[in-house]
Amino acid sequence: MEPTENFFRSIIEASPFPVYMCMGPDKLIAIANDATLKAWGKDKSIIGKPFDEALPDLQGQPFSSLISEVYRTGETYHGNNAPAEFIINGKRQINYYKFTYQAVRNSRGKIVGVICFSTDVTEIEHARQAMEESRHTLYNMVRQAPVGICIINSDNLVIEVVNDSYLELVGRKRVEMENRGVWEAIPETAELYAPVMDNVIETGQPITAKEHKLLLVRNGVPEMVFIDFVYEPVKGFDGEISAIMVIAIDVTEKVFARRKIEEAEERARLAVEAAEIGTFDLDLVTEEILTSERFNIIFGVGRDAPAIYF
Repeated sequence: MEPTENFFRSIIEASPFPVYMCMGPDKLIAIANDATLKAWGKDKSIIGKPFDEALPDLQGQPFSSLISEVYRTGETYHGNNAPAEFIINGKRQINYYKFTYQAVRNSRGKIVGVICFSTDVTEIEHARQAMEESRHTLYNMVRQAPVGICIINSDNLVIEVVNDSYLELVGRKRVEMENRGVWEAIPETAELYAPVMDNVIETGQPITAKEHKLLLVRNGVPEMVFIDFVYEPVKGFDGEISAIMVIAIDVTEKVFARRKIEEAEERARLAVEAAEIGTFDLDLVTEEILTSERFNIIFGVGRDAPAIYF
């Protein structure tokens, strides 16, 4: 039995991750490897002491009661990104751990202690928190943006946040959009845009379109509109795509205005051609005059003649 125990202890001591074991209902610290002592800011003098006496820093935190619960029930407990506060070198600091509390049984199956295997995930948690803060900042910027913006979760395609400009663009109320699937909220756009969004999620590459023609049901009324839009992937702290940010601008009025100008110009051109009128354009800056073919014929100007200047 002794060689087996020594072998077990050597494995724990060699582990680069914090591992410790508490024995009996008083939770006497029987083993704590160097990684554990470093995390606790303690030395080997705590070995053999009750957990609560050795680690007064942890009073009011859940770890002692969790060990007792595992010792009592034998049910393994898993903790994820749990904060642990310690006073190390006179300073209070918070580290985060992913850990497992598992009952230790003797040869007769009786629970005699609890062993803890843990991993320090402080850097990962800080990165996650930084991303959460960034996302909170992003959401605030989205709500205040003068253009339509909608952010959609890439996993379930649920709309996480949408600003007033986007709601006005699609003719919906906030309650009809946020926390709902995007194709449920705007079903008439699914056929055109679902493949686009799927491609952005799959490739991680943004997609941009100008003056895209779309039939929207705005405030219950079908309307043909023209949209400039961007589908931009948003990456999480792990580098994976966590959301898609849709930026959209209604350019319908601009498109219609340009078309009216183009139609007017086309009518004028046809009228000029029908009347066989010669025309010219004068550049007021360079004083260069550009003539039409009919103008050249009327005034006998050759096709290859140099530009006319005043």
